[in-house]
Amino acid sequence: MEQRRTAKSQAAQGLRPLPCKEEMRQKRTDCARRLENLAGLRIRLEKARKRLSELEEGGLAMRQMAVARFQRSGVRLSEEQIYQALVKDLKARIAGDAYELALIEEALQSIEGDRYYPCVHDRFVLGMEDGEIAASLYCDESTVRKNRVRLMNTLCLILC
Repeated sequence: MEQRRTAKSQAAQGLRPLPCKEEMRQKRTDCARRLENLAGLRIRLEKARKRLSELEEGGLAMRQMAVARFQRSGVRLSEEQIYQALVKDLKARIAGDAYELALIEEALQSIEGDRYYPCVHDRFVLGMEDGEIAASLYCDESTVRKNRVRLMNTLCLILC
């Protein structure tokens, strides 16, 4: 009952109530997936930027796979309209990926001063195992896991 009053008073003040344990576990899982995909996101962003520069320099090749999706719609589009749509699509993808990358990097910077920051960074950015991280921090693996959960909760509140 007291918890409901607290949640209602927080809602009245415009604050979000803290998520329950299961909700936090799900958010940590989602957050971990985002961090695991960080390297892939950087690669995808670089490829999209390269593709956009190639498209702007070289123009449109009508036999590209990307053009096929515009030609199947049943509406006849000119080459210029297809070119503009491709450029617009690529720019939107680049903007979305750049925004996601900036959010993740900002969240990681917010926990960078923590002594156990390598528990998150080394795991998700460098791909190290808990044993390796524990050896580099001179602590037990359970300490690494406990502090990673703590830092992931902080990241979840920032990212989700």
